[in-house]
Amino acid sequence: GMVPAATGTQTAGSIVRPASFCGVYAMKPSFGTIPRTGMLKTTDSLDTVGFFTVYQRDLRRMFDAMRVHGKNYPISHAALGDETRQHKGKQRPWRVGFARTHTWDYASKAAKDALERFIHTLATHQGVAVADAPLPKIMEKTHETHATIYDKSLSYYFQNEYAEADFLSPIMNELIERGAAITIEDFKIAIDLQTSMIYKMDAYFGDFDILISLSTAGEAPARNKTELPDPALMWTLTHLPVVSAPVFTSENGLPFGIQIVARKYNDYLLLEFLGYLESLGMIPARSMYARERQGYQNKK
Repeated sequence: GMVPAATGTQTAGSIVRPASFCGVYAMKPSFGTIPRTGMLKTTDSLDTVGFFTVYQRDLRRMFDAMRVHGKNYPISHAALGDETRQHKGKQRPWRVGFARTHTWDYASKAAKDALERFIHTLATHQGVAVADAPLPKIMEKTHETHATIYDKSLSYYFQNEYAEADFLSPIMNELIERGAAITIEDFKIAIDLQTSMIYKMDAYFGDFDILISLSTAGEAPARNKTELPDPALMWTLTHLPVVSAPVFTSENGLPFGIQIVARKYNDYLLLEFLGYLESLGMIPARSMYARERQGYQNKK
């Protein structure tokens, strides 16, 4: 609650996960739409700049302020300025896919039940056509493909730091050592797989405007527990724009979010859908922390 917005970066799920666990809004835009100049490079085909906000409506303001503009960026300029891509139009309902993904079984029962209730309620609205969205089979390889690209890249970019391994965390050392064992041939195969996934998911959105999945497997785990696999890195790997919305509260009173996904470069369509959900009362106008703080101030 100290600032209305903050920037962040995501190579796997480093924007979506903290947003989900802290009950705030966050957006990881389409890959390449926000410049990476000056940031620490870890993985060329994954590193993405995004942001967190208190209010849903501020997601668009942040994206407008931070993204690249103009014809010097011909691909994103053409796509982001294409009205047929960025607006659904009034003649048909929103086509929304419910993506359980191959990480679904890792989610807690409470998280799965919460998302299924959300989808069921959404489907009752006349302006929405909801369907199950089984993903292309290749998407089941996203986590292993991501690990190959990520670990190998870290071992390359941090080889000088690894020479002073005592100053690195045990986890960082482990990642670098794992990456060093990956062959260049296996790295190239993983890059080719990522490219195939990007094209597959771009074509996949011919059937849907929006996909909805969990942001995380549930509430934030205890510090001595490892986070369970979730869909966040899937959409990073395939360069898709996502928003994590602070919708759910666990049985322990802790937040976790839903992840709303659109076709690459359809960032404004994604934000338009967020506005629609807010108009239905299905997502809040402001983050969980802001709502709690307002309640506290009202009591005072």
